[in-house]
Amino acid sequence: PYSVIAGNHDVDYVNDDFSEFSSRFGEARFTDNPWYMESFRDNRGHYDLFSAGGIDFINVAMGWAPGDDAIAWMNEVLAKHPERVAIINLHEFMLTTGGLGPIPQRILDEVAATNPNVRMIMSGHYHDAYQRTDSFDDDGDGVAERTVTSMLFDYQGLPEGGQGFLRLLHFDNEGERILVRT
Repeated sequence: PYSVIAGNHDVDYVNDDFSEFSSRFGEARFTDNPWYMESFRDNRGHYDLFSAGGIDFINVAMGWAPGDDAIAWMNEVLAKHPERVAIINLHEFMLTTGGLGPIPQRILDEVAATNPNVRMIMSGHYHDAYQRTDSFDDDGDGVAERTVTSMLFDYQGLPEGGQGFLRLLHFDNEGERILVRT
């Protein structure tokens, strides 16, 4: 047996011990909130439903290194809510170069590409900021109908742990755009 210690990612892949995480951030902490819907393995992933400006959204969040069961769960949740604009929030997705590692590539191919409601993927992990877009031909006519915008933003590597930087998204429904301010 071995444990992987990677910065703030102390993961015991053999024993899969998330008891400390569950005691502080498990499903029980959030279940009474009206937007919180369901969790994957005691909140190692979860989804929220919310509406803003007349648009219904689903936010699907997943923690570090999702495996086959987590990817299947994300697909099930997104399939249950095809009418909602989907935002996926991941611990790790995009590299600082805009490329993808093996697990993020699976999520792009097996989750974002197969669920036409996915419009955005957000992630951190790597200390930087980057944006990329991927287009998908959802009806098989050879023309991409959908663009998924992915954003990496993780400022904790800046002096003083990021100096309080955060990213604010303003959804302009009339202009059909998102304005991003850091």
